[in-house]
Amino acid sequence: MSTGAGPASQSGKKRKEFWEYSQEEVEEHEEEQVPRITQGEDEYEEEIESESDSSDDDMEEEEGTEGERNTAGEDDAGGSNTDGSQSRKRNRKPTKVGTIRQEFTAVTTAGVPSEPERFAEGYGRQVAAILRNTVPITTINLRSRDNNHYCQLLLNKLHGRYKFPDPYNNTHLRGNKVNKWALRKMSKALSSWKTRVKKAIMGENKKSWEELREKEPMIDEATYNLFKARCESEAAKAASAKGKAMRSQLIGNHRLGAGGYRSSKPKWDKEDAEYAAAGQPNPYEKYKGDQQTEFFVRARSKKDKETANIVIDPKVQEFTTAVVSSLPRDCLVD
Repeated sequence: MSTGAGPASQSGKKRKEFWEYSQEEVEEHEEEQVPRITQGEDEYEEEIESESDSSDDDMEEEEGTEGERNTAGEDDAGGSNTDGSQSRKRNRKPTKVGTIRQEFTAVTTAGVPSEPERFAEGYGRQVAAILRNTVPITTINLRSRDNNHYCQLLLNKLHGRYKFPDPYNNTHLRGNKVNKWALRKMSKALSSWKTRVKKAIMGENKKSWEELREKEPMIDEATYNLFKARCESEAAKAASAKGKAMRSQLIGNHRLGAGGYRSSKPKWDKEDAEYAAAGQPNPYEKYKGDQQTEFFVRARSKKDKETANIVIDPKVQEFTTAVVSSLPRDCLVD
């Protein structure tokens, strides 16, 4: 039974891990499943703002972009490592949009630039930074027809930052899967941004505009006041309740960060080597015969700070046994 790389018959092509195929399938499925609302003759994609959409964008803030990380400030809280431990507190201001234009040479079937890999690693963070530098946080339904002017401006800036291979080297709103993926990512980044700022001004500390602007320099006082008023409205409370209900249905919280499996795998390989070198039992050894199950569990487990034991949520373990380990592998190969 195959659990790893892609088809060997494609000579001359780089073999893919199962999670690379799986991720592309998920992204394509998400594109097909975006809910649409019809108003007369107009259709637009609904931007669902929830309490569960902030993790990617937070990591974008923390890690910055390769070669362009902003080390001017320090953050209130450190991030989490893949083993669940807390990293050293780092206080950085939001990622800045790079000034050097970079060229991609390959794109996945879902429309995500993949080569050169050193550029691809920071692409999502740069896409989110372009959004925050272009669109006000009070924007509603970014991909609606009413906001086509914003979408066009965002694509113009994206293509000013990057050059894409043909036939994607254009700023068309339709028929370009690179642009389609980027706009979807920007919509999520907008939702994440709103969630983060809402927590800052509506949470326990209730930051004023003067306190907020150091880390959110794109928000002026008038925008702050408008956004705060919206957060306090009944409609916002209803949307928040809906988001929390959706969030509660998730099985376990992954700790992959913005880089996903791609950046976590080298860290896990290093952990395995350390276990072997120290002669210690590897807590993930029982999953080694099934990489798909191993990755699912490692992404959602953490290390207890006191005992150093690996902790796996019972719900994750139950789902792993009942579903993940039983999934067919053939669908992840070709």
